[in-house]
Order: sequence, then C-alpha cells, then structure tokens
Amino acid sequence: MSKKVPTTEDSALFREVVGEVRPLKNDKVVLEKPKLAAKPRREWINQEPWPVERPTGGIDIVGIDDYLAYIVPEVPKKWLEQLEKGVFVPEAEIDLHGLTSHQASLQLQDFLRIGVKGRCRCVQIVHGKGYRSQDHYPILKNHINHWLRHHPDVLAFCSALPKDGGTGAAYVLLRVRR
Repeated sequence: MSKKVPTTEDSALFREVVGEVRPLKNDKVVLEKPKLAAKPRREWINQEPWPVERPTGGIDIVGIDDYLAYIVPEVPKKWLEQLEKGVFVPEAEIDLHGLTSHQASLQLQDFLRIGVKGRCRCVQIVHGKGYRSQDHYPILKNHINHWLRHHPDVLAFCSALPKDGGTGAAYVLLRVRR
C-alpha cells in the first residue's frame, strides 16, 4: 500500500480548518490523583489503638513480597476481582511509612473513620514492604492484614497494582453508610 501524498488543495483546506498551530513544549501528560486527608488529624482522644503485638488467631503471617487479599464472606467475589484490577479508584490515601505500630494503628483508625464518614468507596494504604524489619517479618504489613480483617467497615482489601506500590500498599473497599 502506498502512502497518499496530499495535494496542495487538500493541504490548503486542512490549514484553513485547523487554523494556527503552535508546537507543544512538553509532550508528557500528568494525571493527578485527588488526595484527601493524607494524614487525618485525631478528632477524639479516648480512642484505643488496635493491638500491636504479633497478629495471631488463624491469620497467616505474610512476608515482604506476599500478596494480600481478603473479602468479607457475604460480599460478591467479583468485587475483589475488580479491586485487584484497579477498577475502583482510590479516593484517599494514607502513608504509614516510618510510624510505629501504635501510631499506625491510631492513624489508620482515624483514616478509615473519616473515609467512611466522607463516603469514600475505595482508599489506599501505603504500609511499605518491611525491608528493614528483623527476620524479614514486615510488621506494619502484617498488622494491616490483621486490623483490616476485623474492621466493621472494610468489605475487601488487596495488594495494590505495581504502579501504586504493589505489595507495599493495599487498596481497601469500604462500606458506604447512608
């Protein structure tokens, strides 16, 4: 197939329709995610943190590169599949890097409460992979896995897509209350 060379008449018509054109200085597109309450402030003082000892009770210990996935039994399994594929876009994000388990517990409780109150359907939690943890036991990742399973407003969660942190972050599907 040969390439069609435009006639001068076609070129003139094209220039007339398009008008004046300026070259782009940058050809990159930057998509910005909305960030709501990256580090929410505490609104009540008498809140008890979740337990920070090593999680037990039938939940497997997860390693640095282990994938997290959980869904409440009464929720359709396709919701977890959609969460894993990134169909649900996180409406808020929190980064728990560098926090102690106690601090992370309080921050996460506030973040989830604010997310539910703000009617966020999906949120993202960055917990890190735990490369600096002793015995390759990622402390925050294991706590997140334990805490989220016991939170009444969490319907499902899974490790994030590689572009959002992979096994060092999690997408969480929240119950939207009326």
